[in-house]
Amino acid sequence: MLKKVGKNFAAAHVVVMESTGHYPKILFHYFTKIGLEMLILNPLQSDSIKNISIRKVKNHKIDAFRIVILYKLNQSNIIILPLETIESGICSKTALVVLGKYPALEDILNADRNELISVIQQNSH
Repeated sequence: MLKKVGKNFAAAHVVVMESTGHYPKILFHYFTKIGLEMLILNPLQSDSIKNISIRKVKNHKIDAFRIVILYKLNQSNIIILPLETIESGICSKTALVVLGKYPALEDILNADRNELISVIQQNSH
């Protein structure tokens, strides 16, 4: 859909997101694989413009808008991850099974240790 919109408006897309948890690595790998430019922003940078509006509202839509402002104003040092720095195992069978069973960090931390070890052993070499 992004490629279609880009073609209709004769514009290249750039995907910009905050570096939070493991998500940027997975998304960086996916978006670069399909040919889109992907930039990762340090959360401290996006947090630096939290006072851009009078109201102290925080949600994903507002966060995305602030990230766009930073990118458009070029007021930040955006990180561009070379493909070599992305862990190749992040999308491995084992990683995907573990993330499917324990989607949040808290889930992994609260998981039964023996059960987690068993899941990893069953899905890895």
